[in-house]
Amino acid sequence: MNLFSVLFLYWLLIPSTQAFRQIIDPETFHSLSVSKQIPYLRSTHHDLLSLSTSSSTRTVVSMYKSSSSCRSTVIDLHATMSPPSLMNQMSFLPSCPVGKEFHVAGTAGIVSALSQWILYRLFKKSKRSVLQNNAAYTAHSVVALSIMILVSTIGVMGWWCFLPLSPSCLTMATRRLLHPSSTGRWLASIIMGSFLMWDIPTSISVPELRKLDVIIHHVVMLIIAAIGATILPMNYILYYFGVAEISSVPLVIYDQINNWLGSTTEQKQQQQQSSILLKIEGVSKVVAAVSFTLVRVVSFTNVTVRYFLPDCWSILSSSSSAIAAGKALVPSQIQRSLLKFLMVGSIGFTILQLYWFSNMVKVIFLGNSDTHELAD
Repeated sequence: MNLFSVLFLYWLLIPSTQAFRQIIDPETFHSLSVSKQIPYLRSTHHDLLSLSTSSSTRTVVSMYKSSSSCRSTVIDLHATMSPPSLMNQMSFLPSCPVGKEFHVAGTAGIVSALSQWILYRLFKKSKRSVLQNNAAYTAHSVVALSIMILVSTIGVMGWWCFLPLSPSCLTMATRRLLHPSSTGRWLASIIMGSFLMWDIPTSISVPELRKLDVIIHHVVMLIIAAIGATILPMNYILYYFGVAEISSVPLVIYDQINNWLGSTTEQKQQQQQSSILLKIEGVSKVVAAVSFTLVRVVSFTNVTVRYFLPDCWSILSSSSSAIAAGKALVPSQIQRSLLKFLMVGSIGFTILQLYWFSNMVKVIFLGNSDTHELAD
């Protein structure tokens, strides 16, 4: 376990355990009555959401508005999307308040870069030549694997546990795109800091990682992460910077094994090591192929084409007065411009996933071992 993992576990698991105990403890959950209301900011006024327990699996959510009388509605938490602010306060996921984006990004970047340096020094002193000769590349893989496990875990928990999808409409579009997600802001800040201070500099300095298309991809990802951390901390960040990285985990493992196999010599001991690595490679190849196909080809394309693009178009094609009439957040002019940029970017990334999928097919059927770009 590297330094990045230790710091993350210390920072995340301790407060998460406390929050989780509040959720699962019956007495604590019973205390969430009408008298303990959760503030929910919406547009220009404040709503108060009151949670009360019942014998059924449905929760009565009473919404009190300062300018009108009380109205009540019954919401099935498994069929509708909870308001982002409610999601952030009830969940035990990490969050990033407004104004702390660069603090989170700086911490992630420093920890990532420091982990790279420490692991590089350790691998250089290793008695195993396969680690010694590929110290920088292996250190990068370990740090990348740690980050991918982190963001994909948070993304999956946030996306599928708290944000089920429903057909695109103006109300849902503004909620998914314009209502700020504190956890989404945290994910974008982690990606922004790690890419800026560790991944891009390492990719440029290590010859095996120095590939133009990968570096361009990382620079574009950095720009999108900066937008998500500062101007548009949307709920879709949970998917694109979280769920979509599930497939990167087996791909990083497969790519690293290929790197080790390519550096082994004909010595007897290393031949024995190679036989073990070849067995692991065979398993990781299948897992990587299946996960990449399901996540990057099927799921990524589905979310982009069926939800993200229609949501963006729904907002961009609606006037500010129409959005305001629906009592939703009205996008600023810069947000509208950035949504256009993100639409183009999402189409480009979808095409890139399909291009990488064709490369993966070549890897499987033609034996090409160059898979590092797929893991990014």
